[in-house]
This record gives sequence, structure tokens and C-alpha cells, in this order.
Amino acid sequence: MTDPARLKIIELDAAGWRNALDVIHAFKSALGSPEGHGTSIDAFVDSMVYGGMNALEAPYRIVVRNHSHLSGEALEFVAVLSWSVQAQLSSGAPLEPNSVSIVPD
Repeated sequence: MTDPARLKIIELDAAGWRNALDVIHAFKSALGSPEGHGTSIDAFVDSMVYGGMNALEAPYRIVVRNHSHLSGEALEFVAVLSWSVQAQLSSGAPLEPNSVSIVPD
């Protein structure tokens, strides 16, 4: 089980997000992703679940604030990324379930 004392809480403000690229830039910045980090869901799942690429390593929770206005591709990117991370963690990834999560406020 993930030790709550080690769990880092990262808060992202979605108020200015209008499209998937806004989401991608915010996540890359929060994770401390290197310049060559991809922009696909798979690239984020790999770096978040398997580690070794981003400055931020598990365990952590990303809390998305001011998300109620999100629609279209921005909302879809956040939802699919959240689901994909949890699906990978549940299917034998090296991290414990819930050691990485994305949640709305």
C-alpha cells in the first residue's frame, strides 16, 4: 500500500485549458518531463507508470482544479489519461494501484 506520508500532491489549475495541447503542456510541466517527452496518452502512461523519465516520480496524486468548464478534447484527454494510468496500474505494472492518480477537485 502506498505510504500516505510519501504521497506528493500536485495541483493543476485547468481554468485556462482550452484544448488537449494546453493539458499536455500543463502535465509535462508538472511532471518535469524532458524536452523529448511525447504528447500521446501512451507516452504519458509510460513515463508516469514505469518512471525513469520525469523529474517527478511516484507516488503522487495530480489534482485537477477548476475543471468544470472543460469540454471536448481537453476533457477527453484528462479522462482518458486518468483511466489509462489506472488500467495500467491494475494490470501488473511495477507500481502499486493508486501510487499514481489523476483526480478532479
